[in-house]
Amino acid sequence: MTLEQLLKDGARAMGETRYEDAVEIYSEACQMANLEQGKDDPDLMFLYGKALFENAVQSSDVLGGVGKGKEEEGEKGEVKGEGEGEGETAKSGGDGQFQFSSRLAEEEEEEEEEAAQKAASDSDSDEEVEAPADGDEPEQGDFEIAWEILDLTRILYEQQLAGVAPVAEPYEAHAADNPDFVARYGRLSDVYMLMGDISLETENFPQAAEDYEKANGMLERAFAACSGRRHEALFKLSLAHEFVGSDESVQRAVSCMEALLALVEQRDGAGGAAGADGASLVHEVRSRLADLRTLQQQRAAEKDQLVALLKGVTAAATAAATDAAHPGPVTDLTGLVKSRKKKSKPGRVGKR
Repeated sequence: MTLEQLLKDGARAMGETRYEDAVEIYSEACQMANLEQGKDDPDLMFLYGKALFENAVQSSDVLGGVGKGKEEEGEKGEVKGEGEGEGETAKSGGDGQFQFSSRLAEEEEEEEEEAAQKAASDSDSDEEVEAPADGDEPEQGDFEIAWEILDLTRILYEQQLAGVAPVAEPYEAHAADNPDFVARYGRLSDVYMLMGDISLETENFPQAAEDYEKANGMLERAFAACSGRRHEALFKLSLAHEFVGSDESVQRAVSCMEALLALVEQRDGAGGAAGADGASLVHEVRSRLADLRTLQQQRAAEKDQLVALLKGVTAAATAAATDAAHPGPVTDLTGLVKSRKKKSKPGRVGKR
């Protein structure tokens, strides 16, 4: 099979959401290109990384549903097993309480034997589980493999762009001056976006924010304000910063949505997206911006309450310490105490 046919098959598999097939096809295409050219092809590696990512997302969704179903089924099985055991005990004798007590007595007699068997079984199970762990390392998932492939792709694109004079900004408007540069520059921004998607999917939000920041900066230089790619980058960047959760990140999320709102309104004002679609997008952006500002206000209010509480506790502790170190004036009661007069002893009477 030729490389051209592999690319067609891979595109078809991606279009039909057969991502696992696409992973195998693009993997074979990368290997074939490497053998023919003697080096890795970043364009093919990008397609391979994207297929890995989509397959990982699809697999995680499917496995999540199956795992949940098995967990629920297991819980039902445990409940059912307990019910069956109680039913057998109640059915086995006419007097349920007497028979149940008898069953408990029998279980107590067998307790030591069962405990010994269980301990031996657990020991064997532990040895079976630990044995492969000593020799084998955990396999990488598609998310990790996709990240590594895309990181290598990023390096290759940056090497290709190094030393190449860029065209005037926005690059897309001057693509005719150097179409190869503009195409590779745009693909590099796609790599950063996809790496951000992987980090967002795996909940590595600081890394996602870093990659989206790089992609957004590149797209600002490459595309005009009306570009949907710039809008997507700003939205995802805002989302990543919101999930990071720090005050600085939330503020950055707000500024991203403010910039996105300005771009959308600029596009609509220029007649870029008229009608219900444009109005709906503006409404969604404004709604999210309002939610983020509300979040900021809530966090600020909570911080003020915490500061006030800490100040109150500190003031109370300081007052208590001051009272202990400087007690109040002591009243001298010595003058109020009356001393009792001593009775005189009778003198000796001399003999006359």
